[in-house]
Amino acid sequence: MPQPPRPCRLLHAGLLMLASLPLWANERVVTIGTGEWPPYVVTTASHFGPIGEVIVEVFASQGYDVRFVDLPWNRAFMMLSNGEIHGLMPAYCSKERGQVYHCSDTIMEGKQVLFHRRTLQFDWVTEEDLADLSIGATLGYFYGDRFGELEASNLLNVIRTAKDETNVRLLSRGLIDIYPQDVAVGYSLISTLLDPDDSSNLTHHPRPLHTESLHLLFRRDTEGQQLLNYFNSGLTQLRDDGQLNMLLESLLFPAEAMANP
Repeated sequence: MPQPPRPCRLLHAGLLMLASLPLWANERVVTIGTGEWPPYVVTTASHFGPIGEVIVEVFASQGYDVRFVDLPWNRAFMMLSNGEIHGLMPAYCSKERGQVYHCSDTIMEGKQVLFHRRTLQFDWVTEEDLADLSIGATLGYFYGDRFGELEASNLLNVIRTAKDETNVRLLSRGLIDIYPQDVAVGYSLISTLLDPDDSSNLTHHPRPLHTESLHLLFRRDTEGQQLLNYFNSGLTQLRDDGQLNMLLESLLFPAEAMANP
């Protein structure tokens, strides 16, 4: 079913028209690229969901407004590198990303697992054990250092698509064997995209692919360093005041509670 147009697309178009202007033309507004990643990021919600609420509160305490832009993840990384946006959220801070971007202090922890159909019986200990399975992955996503090394060496059968939604549907139809995703995001997508009968056919393996913290990324330049310092200072205040947990309360319950029994 076609999705209704989202207001953020208009913002995206406006940003592109202004792309030739320097970011510092309005120095009190921080432009953050992101994409639909429920329950962490919901582009139709106020401030783009719970993590967006945190970012808005943090920068407000530092005297900044925040503008969010809904983008495909690959494009968001490109625009950040090109200086067309100030930051990107949420993101895992891999070793490679840490060399290219400034990574903020931890906003919250995330856990990535392998989703599969209940009819698929498999177990794994290391990523090498996944070599015989077809793996659905999303462009621009980080699945751990070892996974990335094996994928680059063509030792894993990884099929990358542009959208998470595509991978959920491919998994449901049996066109891929496993789909790595944050456990909370995975069950949110499954419950939203599939009917109850189809969603009940999907589950996840209990072994995490990786457990990584989620961050806000900035360009590795003078302006990015300044924004990083402001953000980390405000985030520490928010955490010390107890407001961080309050804003993230809806995300702090065990995501496995959303899983079908």
